[in-house]
Amino acid sequence: MLLKKSPAPPTLSGASCCVPFHGSVPRHHRLFTLTATMVNTGKPSGGCKLCRARRIKCDEGKPFCMRCRKSRRQCPGYRDPFEANIRDETEATIKRFKKSRGEDDSEDEGKDIVPICNKQCLKTVAGPKYKTLDYSNPAAFPYHDDDDATDEDKDIPASMFDSLDEQASCYFLSEFIIVPTTPAARGYYRFLPRFLSGPKVSKCLSQAYKAVSLAALASRRSVDAGAAMFHAQGHYVRAVRAVNKAIMDPQEVLNDQTLGAVLMLAFFEMLTSSRDSITEYINHMKGAAIMVKLRGQNGLETPEGEEMFAITRNQCLSIHCLPNSPEVSEFTWLLHHECRGRMQHAIASMDIQSSQIRQDVDRLLGAGDRKPETTQQVLDALRRAQALEAKFRRLNNDPSPQWKVDTIGRIPELSEEELDAAESFTGPVYGFFNLPLAILHVATWCCHLMLTTTILRCMAWLVSPNDYRLGEEYEELKRSAQLRIQDTIASTPFFCKWNGYGVVVAQFPVGTTRPEDPLKGAAGLMILCPLVTACSSDFATHQQRRFLRGRLKYLAEVAGIKQAKVFYNMKDASSPSREIERDCMQNASSSTYPF
Repeated sequence: MLLKKSPAPPTLSGASCCVPFHGSVPRHHRLFTLTATMVNTGKPSGGCKLCRARRIKCDEGKPFCMRCRKSRRQCPGYRDPFEANIRDETEATIKRFKKSRGEDDSEDEGKDIVPICNKQCLKTVAGPKYKTLDYSNPAAFPYHDDDDATDEDKDIPASMFDSLDEQASCYFLSEFIIVPTTPAARGYYRFLPRFLSGPKVSKCLSQAYKAVSLAALASRRSVDAGAAMFHAQGHYVRAVRAVNKAIMDPQEVLNDQTLGAVLMLAFFEMLTSSRDSITEYINHMKGAAIMVKLRGQNGLETPEGEEMFAITRNQCLSIHCLPNSPEVSEFTWLLHHECRGRMQHAIASMDIQSSQIRQDVDRLLGAGDRKPETTQQVLDALRRAQALEAKFRRLNNDPSPQWKVDTIGRIPELSEEELDAAESFTGPVYGFFNLPLAILHVATWCCHLMLTTTILRCMAWLVSPNDYRLGEEYEELKRSAQLRIQDTIASTPFFCKWNGYGVVVAQFPVGTTRPEDPLKGAAGLMILCPLVTACSSDFATHQQRRFLRGRLKYLAEVAGIKQAKVFYNMKDASSPSREIERDCMQNASSSTYPF
């Protein structure tokens, strides 16, 4: 960018822009012309795009640098050497020019928030539960398309002009967002369309949404996957910075969009598992749990706030159902409030009670002492767990007509080699009326399975050093655990094939489905935790464990949920034997999470 004084009022053209200057100069010299030029920057950096973004030295290996490969990152490749020599300094010069005049640049901060998705996409998503915006009025919609197409371009399909961000947004909405057409029906992340189509979108939510949508797109495509993931990581870093800034503000930390951004960051970690670990995902959920507590009852006054509360609680419940689960701070408070209007309120309460008992036992056995009062508290927790387990057993072994599950088929014996890629396991295959009912069933079976683990831990701790695996009570618990594993396996085909096709009510926002389409990503997320719980159980057979591991690999490769790969690679998880071994060590510091 060159700054040149013009002796006369210049003529506006595509290559220059006029900026008035209010200095103490003659009137005919108060107009300066900023002419856009390309600047030769000399010898460019030869590093790959990711190393340059991270500001670290690149070994410049071809075709991909070893530094990216060693850190298990996908190298996006190198810049073209000729293009790297040339840099457009127009925007930078304008900013320096404004700064010299003392102008505030704060108004330009939001200009880098490009359209998240097109108007019709969000209009389709919003549904009748949310207020319908006037899309004919550009001022009512915060995002607008940069429509500079010529008349010759009208014959070209519009999809050819879609940006990567817009493709990612439409794909993410179709795969992971479920917005029912009736307010009473259950959705999945349906607060997002409401926020994204609102008059003001926070920077942290905008960047977090872009990160997760681009990551979702990169996980399910082979073309431009590296570019999509590269941009996703950049948006993720900016979203984390924006969230850190927002939580320092007493008002912003209570904002719905700030909590939504944190949930999106956790979602990003579920899709990517950037460090081949679930640690970052757990950290984000801990932050969400603390934010929910800070918001208190005021955070439950809106449908969006109540849904985000339910998502936070349900994901913390899922974390706590994992073997050797870590402590989730502030999680207990989440269990004290139960969302209104649930048809299966009593069953959901049983699931929550199961998690409460498990947390109490974790705290007692993790203390590492055998004081009389501790022993009495463990006995009390054991009695509560046994009473609740009897309720679960009656519910599942002698179900009411509303809870009964239909068996839609039976699978003959499969060979060992077939189990790795089999869609169904030997035995019954369950069918469900709809997806929410299926979710409630598998969540209840998962909680029942973990409750048997909790009871066995208490029994082992109380009779130590004697063997806890003696007596009829152990055999009954073992049988209950085996039945819940069988139920989970029988329900797996429903989730791993659910793609929305044939659903009477369109429960997903954009895109059409065909019978041969693979599963929706949302269905894969819902079955992930039950699969891990059943696969890591001591009571799963070798064949069952092999089938479950095959389904985890399927979720990682087909549904694009990379967190499933972390659990697939988990070799030493065994519940409750590993947890009992940890409890017997009587060392609270040994309860760290192994992943």
